[in-house]
Amino acid sequence: MSNWKIFKTKIEVFTHPNADALNIGKVGTYQVVVQKGLYQTGDVVVFAPEKSILTGDIKDAFQTYLAGPDNDRVKSIRLRGELSCGIIIPKELVPDFDKYELDEDISLALGITKYEPVIPAQLAGKVSAFDMPYIGKHDCEHATVYVNDLVQGERVVISEKLHGCCDENTILITEDGEKTIKEICDTKYKGMVLSFDVDKEIVEYDKIINHDIQENIDNWFLIELEDGTEIKLTDNHRVYLPELNCYRAVSEIKEGDYFLLKR
Repeated sequence: MSNWKIFKTKIEVFTHPNADALNIGKVGTYQVVVQKGLYQTGDVVVFAPEKSILTGDIKDAFQTYLAGPDNDRVKSIRLRGELSCGIIIPKELVPDFDKYELDEDISLALGITKYEPVIPAQLAGKVSAFDMPYIGKHDCEHATVYVNDLVQGERVVISEKLHGCCDENTILITEDGEKTIKEICDTKYKGMVLSFDVDKEIVEYDKIINHDIQENIDNWFLIELEDGTEIKLTDNHRVYLPELNCYRAVSEIKEGDYFLLKR
């Protein structure tokens, strides 16, 4: 069931790490970037999350930040590197602001609806937990174990460890044809795999930079598509959501979210 709603809540305000004129706000479980000084921790606000379809004066007030063919849909955006997952609607645009309770859904009163994309049958799906036995091992070293081996001014190469796993039977498209992840790891395959470049927004082949078989896994999720296809991923595996232009962990994706899948 969807958790989407337009609601009143108290905001928590934090310093934006990359912008002097912006703050970061926490509203419910959402993060939103706001103008510095506009809100203080404890202020009561009305929040519209991503996928909200705006109308009237509220739509007009946020034209710069809206998406969709009618330029009326709230989307997640990054402002100076920080994700903003919705908008705060000014009090003056909320009739009878004071009569609504905290956390009450006021979408109907404001004429705001949820964006419901037409999902092709082969992409629609739902997420459910998948039980797997617990096995214990992790062979990825943390950078701190080498901290005493580095000297001031030494040039180093830094890579990001992205947590999360695909099931060993997941098929990847390589320059040499389809291969399972198990086959790629067992043979230490050094070819290129089909990937998605977020910055260029293109699908292209890219190099495999490491082979890592993780056995410390008991947190599988099963993504089941309407055509019966099943994909097993760990809860912390990140998938790219093109509608939101961001990555999210599997445990955070919602029913109706798009994600990229190459068949």
